[in-house]
Amino acid sequence: ILTGNAGDGKTHLLRRLEPELQKLKAVVQYDASAAMDHTKIVPILNEWRKAKKSGRPYCLAANEYPLYLLREHGRRKPNDLSVLSEVDRQCRLRLTYGEATPDERAKNDQGKVLVVDLSLRNPLHADFVGAMLDRLLKNPALVAYAKSNTDLNFSENFRRLSDETVRKRILGLFDRLRALGHRATIRELWIVLARLLFGG
Repeated sequence: ILTGNAGDGKTHLLRRLEPELQKLKAVVQYDASAAMDHTKIVPILNEWRKAKKSGRPYCLAANEYPLYLLREHGRRKPNDLSVLSEVDRQCRLRLTYGEATPDERAKNDQGKVLVVDLSLRNPLHADFVGAMLDRLLKNPALVAYAKSNTDLNFSENFRRLSDETVRKRILGLFDRLRALGHRATIRELWIVLARLLFGG
């Protein structure tokens, strides 16, 4: 299960893993909210049961609310889909350091369930922001647009953001925000970087 905020990259990560998941014949649900019947998780439970019965891996991208409903269902009906108790345990203990202990592995039914919370990453780290900024500055369409001088503000912003000193200072600001305990989602970070480029 991949969980996290909207825009944290759950669906993107599953799509990047698609070739590997296809080899495993995995059943992949890219959006738990879309799969739900209003506020009912029955379609997800049915899909998961069916995958389990046929011996296929099941992958799910779920925001907090669908995941909460799954955990609640597991607590109310522990024998319905036994893996949900492990999902709940991992959600309560979201940070893990090092290898799982033998006791933890036993609780996890031989390591059959893994919950990854992408919201625990902090994308304000300078390395992360720097990679995102590079992605924008190396985009062929944006490079061509900057060179065309169609939008002088954009061309000037592009030139300045490409400058090593400006880049270092901006990444330093993001790192300071992170050190102060601030967080952001990937989506929010894309918005900020886009504004730095397209802002007047």
